[in-house]
Formats: sequence, structure tokens, C-alpha cells
Amino acid sequence: AIYNFGNAVYSAVGNTKKPLYYLGFSGVLNIILNLFFVIVCRMDVAGVALASIISQYVSAVLILQALLRSKDIYAGKLRMDRELTRDILKLGMPSGLQNVIFQFANSFVQMGVNSFDAIMVAGNSAASNADALVYDVMAAFYTACGSFMGQNYGAGKKKRVRNSYLISLAYSFGIGLLLGVSLVVFGRPFLSLFTRDAAVMDAGMYRLTIMGFSYCISAFMDCTI
Repeated sequence: AIYNFGNAVYSAVGNTKKPLYYLGFSGVLNIILNLFFVIVCRMDVAGVALASIISQYVSAVLILQALLRSKDIYAGKLRMDRELTRDILKLGMPSGLQNVIFQFANSFVQMGVNSFDAIMVAGNSAASNADALVYDVMAAFYTACGSFMGQNYGAGKKKRVRNSYLISLAYSFGIGLLLGVSLVVFGRPFLSLFTRDAAVMDAGMYRLTIMGFSYCISAFMDCTI
């Protein structure tokens, strides 16, 4: 939560590099600590969990320290502002409820998938690893969209608000289509990272083929949100 807050602050002022550096450093640290705790200390699952916890704390400390040391307009004493807190909750609570609805709907999708045999479930699980890969890349443009729209809305430049949305939508649609088609074409090599079973791969390709041409369509919903 602390890292995401700092990332949002820096994204709002157009500085997306600093949070990326901190996250990249923490990610590398996570890998190193995973190897150390599991191989050297033989801690198994507990070692993986500990490595994740430490790396997340490091990313939070780094970005919080940067915020406290900053001399920019958003710098100053960190404190709760009643009026701004109310405004954030008015925006954040409906957004949170919206995500709950998505996950609630996804639970029914998962129930449907689980009604098939083990091969189809395994293939779906292997192919679903592509979702985070594609959606996270597309989400980068949604973040940029939110930052540009917020800045231009505050400046009263309504035309640039619309243009920011349209440009971000075009980028997210394009990258979603490119990555989706690539997964359809190179689906089997991608699935081989998770399984060697030919039947599971065939089942995974069903999902990749459908989703490969659907990722880009989600941009019209997600970028608008």
C-alpha cells in the first residue's frame, strides 16, 4: 500500500522512472533472497515468503524515504487531511466495489471451468498466466491516461483530457492486439514453460485462442474506467 501510494504520487507528477527503479531493485533483491533462503538456508516455502516480505518492505521504505526528502510541490509533512480524505474515499470506494464485482463474476467463470475434466482445468491454469502479462502492459497506458487526464482536468484543458484518453486507448488497444495475436501464434512455446503434456497444451490453446483476440477489446472498458 505504501509503495503504491508513492508510485501514484510520482506518476501524477509525471515521474514514472523513480518508482520503476525502486521496484526493479526490490524485484532483483527478491530473486536473490529466494535463492539464499531456499538453497542456502533450506527454508523451503517459508524462505520464499520471507524473501517476498523483505523485498516489499524495501520498496516501501525506499519510496517513502524519497517522498520525505523531496523538495517538490508535493513534499512536506505527511499527515491526514480530512477534506482530501473524504474526496479520496468518494472516488476510491466505488472503484473498490467495482473490483469486487469483477472478482465475484470471475468466481462463476472459475466454477464453470472446474466443471470440466482435469486436463481442461490444467490447460486453463497454464494459459491464464498470460493474463497478468498482457493486462499489466496494457495497465501501464491506463496509468498514463489517468495521470494526463488528471493534470489537464486540473488545468481546465478539456480538449487535452479527451485527447489523452483517445491516445491512451489507441496504445492499449494496439499493445493488447499485438500481445494477444503473438500468444496465439507462439502459444505452444509459451505453454511449454508450464507443462509438457500435449493434451494440456491443446486445452490451453483453446483459452489462448479466445483470449488472444479479446485482450484488445477490454481496453475500451478498462481505459474508460
